Amino acid sequence: MYYKNPLMVKLNQNLKYLVPLVIFLTVLSLNQALAITESSLYIPFYSRLESQFSIAKIYYVATNEPGASNDNNGLYPTYQGGNNGPFKDLNTENIRNLLSGNQGVKMVLRQGTYYIAALGDLSPSGNSGITLNGSGDEFHPVILTSYPGETAILDGGENLPWDQIHRIATGQESYQIRIRQLIDVLGQNNIVENLTIRYGFRHNIQIAGRSSIIRNNTLIGVYEDSIKILSSANNVYIYNNNVYGFGSQGVDYFGGDNIIIEKNDFHDPGLDPTTDQIEANAITSKGGVNGLLIRNNQIHDFDTNLTPAIGLGSGSSAPSFHERDQFGNYLPSASNVLVVDNTIYNYRGPAFLFVSCDTCGVEGNKIYNTLGLSLIGYPQPELYFESPADQLPPSRNININNNQFAGNNGNLSSVCSSRNSIIVGMTCYVYSVATTIELNGFVSSNNTYYTDTPPNFVYLSNSSSHQQFILSVNTDSSSQIRPRNEFISPTVLVGDLNNDLIVNSIDYSILNSDWFTSNSRSDLNSDGLVNAIDYSLLNANWFKTY
Repeated sequence: MYYKNPLMVKLNQNLKYLVPLVIFLTVLSLNQALAITESSLYIPFYSRLESQFSIAKIYYVATNEPGASNDNNGLYPTYQGGNNGPFKDLNTENIRNLLSGNQGVKMVLRQGTYYIAALGDLSPSGNSGITLNGSGDEFHPVILTSYPGETAILDGGENLPWDQIHRIATGQESYQIRIRQLIDVLGQNNIVENLTIRYGFRHNIQIAGRSSIIRNNTLIGVYEDSIKILSSANNVYIYNNNVYGFGSQGVDYFGGDNIIIEKNDFHDPGLDPTTDQIEANAITSKGGVNGLLIRNNQIHDFDTNLTPAIGLGSGSSAPSFHERDQFGNYLPSASNVLVVDNTIYNYRGPAFLFVSCDTCGVEGNKIYNTLGLSLIGYPQPELYFESPADQLPPSRNININNNQFAGNNGNLSSVCSSRNSIIVGMTCYVYSVATTIELNGFVSSNNTYYTDTPPNFVYLSNSSSHQQFILSVNTDSSSQIRPRNEFISPTVLVGDLNNDLIVNSIDYSILNSDWFTSNSRSDLNSDGLVNAIDYSLLNANWFKTY
């Protein structure tokens, strides 16, 4: 979030510390280039090849296949006669129970849309569609997947009209939730892969089990968190999913240990059903999570209400679930976290928020068109609506190294003077720090800031208790400040014909001069002709920067 009249402070250099990560990692030195090394003594569940699994039974479901029936044995992808053929859908308890209390079982969904009926309380959390409850080891998982080369869609049917969901969320209308989460993952060694999963009410997937893999899926909609990880979960791998349309978080994990979130694409969230604004963020950790790796994800195109993209050690509206020590004091909300090689862009909010994060590193990320690089602490807790933020131990041992950050274009004193004046892609600061307590063990080094105006490295809160406080420490002097136009973004913004990092009238004049020609520089859809289609593509990104 942006805070008016901040005090500039500088960060001390020549500090270093070692960050131990629990997630299959060796001890890492964060003032060097990070090298993530998995233990040579153990091959984690998520890295096993398909050929290493022992699958005793494969069941097929094929809603569009002639002869498919829930009275079939489900052992064939096409109908063979008699009862030898695929199931028709997933709407009987007998079929769903094949995934529960089993091991070495795979269920393969063929092309089509599978509308999931509510069959009663089939899981401890209630209102679930499909429950995976594996009982085997890492060689004998339970797998829910699609048929190779075909698109299978699981639909929870909770895609309500927006005016209705707003009434429900604000208490104006009662509603009986049919499918609270579309898939519930319990037990151990479960895999959900290669599916389109959409329109659960609160979550698309909820994970309470051990050694779970969620990979290569498209997750759409829901009014809260697309993937919810509970405190009983551990060894969770979330890989290469396309996640959008959620109202709160793409991935929200409350407690749980040893979690890897890798190579996912988080973008275009939905509205918050209560505030009717975009309050969502991509990833939030809280409740005592320990051992977290966030690596190689894309987070982009969030027109949020200044919500941070990745929250590390946040508060929660359910403080009773936060982990505590033997004396009843809250433990850090997140510990032993590494955020590495992610790309965050076109985001109306800061890239990172550290509230109660102990031993947390941010390394090698590329960040542009965000509000700022990082919030540290709760400069204005009343804006977060979360508890027990004031009782959580403050962050310590935060290391932010070797990142590329592009921003600080234009006159910040006017364009960043209020919350309402900030647009997607505007950068108002690099760091915002609540109090000096939050700087315990804070190291920022070897970053590159691409900026056309003097960067605001660190702000302090403008609340009355800190308004007169000036912190005198050295600036992040081991880092570089370079011109904004030297920054190379990982994507090219369609319509930026002169490569000046903004789509504006100059680009339009270039396109106009090429009108009805085949000039490739303006032929944005590559159809051999510059025309109104190319103009519409340029216009869609009008005044966007990167």
